[in-house]
Amino acid sequence: MKRTFRCIIASSALLIAGLCAVGQTASANPLGSCNMGTLVTSGLGLAIDGVAQTAGARNSFGNYTLVVCRDLNNSSYTTSLGGISSPYSSAPDDLTQTDTTHVFTITFSPQAEDIPLLAEGHGNITKFAYDAVANVVTVIAVPMFYSDIWGNDCNNQGPLACAAAVTKATHDSVALWHSVRFQDSSGKGSEWGYLPNMIWSSNAYMFWDRTSCPGQANADLSYSGIQFEIGGPHFRSDGVTPNTAQATVFMPTDTVIKCWGAPPSVVAANLQITRTEYGLTQVATTDVVTEPGLEYSVTATEEGMLITIPQVTFSVPKYTMGTKSKKSLSHTTKTIAQVLTLAHIVKPSKGSIKVTITSVKTCVAALGKLYGFKSGTCSFMVTSYSKAGKKVKAAKGTFHVQ
Repeated sequence: MKRTFRCIIASSALLIAGLCAVGQTASANPLGSCNMGTLVTSGLGLAIDGVAQTAGARNSFGNYTLVVCRDLNNSSYTTSLGGISSPYSSAPDDLTQTDTTHVFTITFSPQAEDIPLLAEGHGNITKFAYDAVANVVTVIAVPMFYSDIWGNDCNNQGPLACAAAVTKATHDSVALWHSVRFQDSSGKGSEWGYLPNMIWSSNAYMFWDRTSCPGQANADLSYSGIQFEIGGPHFRSDGVTPNTAQATVFMPTDTVIKCWGAPPSVVAANLQITRTEYGLTQVATTDVVTEPGLEYSVTATEEGMLITIPQVTFSVPKYTMGTKSKKSLSHTTKTIAQVLTLAHIVKPSKGSIKVTITSVKTCVAALGKLYGFKSGTCSFMVTSYSKAGKKVKAAKGTFHVQ
């Protein structure tokens, strides 16, 4: 089936982003064209399972078409991958179920003055990176199956109203399209900088996310973190099969610290997720539950924090992710230079140091700093090594966590 590219919605009141399918009709956009913004061709590339594809006419790469559009109004580069069933195709085709078994790597070069900040979209996004030196954005993702609603099936209402009004999907398909939010030279889009390098993906019909990090300008004090609304029809297009979706959020360690003032392991231990629908708010859990939509998983590593809601039910639930206290987890922070002073150790010329936390219930190390997250004493051991790797000195140190 021919398809059109979906819409992107944004507002800078707080950080509000969204992706939806409202306004779609049975007609399709011309192959290799944008329905919003200007076409981007610089640095455009596509690889499938690590194998680079040869570029052809009209933004084609073998049996696929890749369209990247710069939408200045929404501070986003939108990308959409479609199929090409014939060299004479006038519009892109849906992807297929087979495509969900492949990994697609999309690259493009943004305008020189733009600063890409985060990625969100349909499909399981596993990597987002921006190489400022080469000026290349890379997004790696796997297409996902989802249920769509075309605008003429809900009188072209807004996305939330559309999801609430329509019981049965118009069309079930496989999709891979996303948005890379950016800040331009005038500073427009800077609000996305509250969550730099975040990856947010789902296979719902529409989703909006907002942030209200502690200390964020114009913060919504009712929560401290991320809030997102997910919408979709109750059933697949057959009118019988229940429609469910998955949602994942990944934040690198520096992003987690910027929002909550503490590393991933601390935030994960103090995380609370709630689901609100039809006026009822329930606390989600990491335990296995019988009620779909109330189960989640959180994984904290040195690289960052991954939150997954494996089964979202509809029509328009709202999830809130934040700290249980609704406050920053930042207490006392020490740089490595301060740690060396406390331990009375000097780093050897061209040598190295190793810092080991001995009071793990009070403090944690991340990205070259020590974070005290619980009142008490943070104890640590500092060991210095020569250039040849020989141990020079070891000493203990402490500091009080407020």
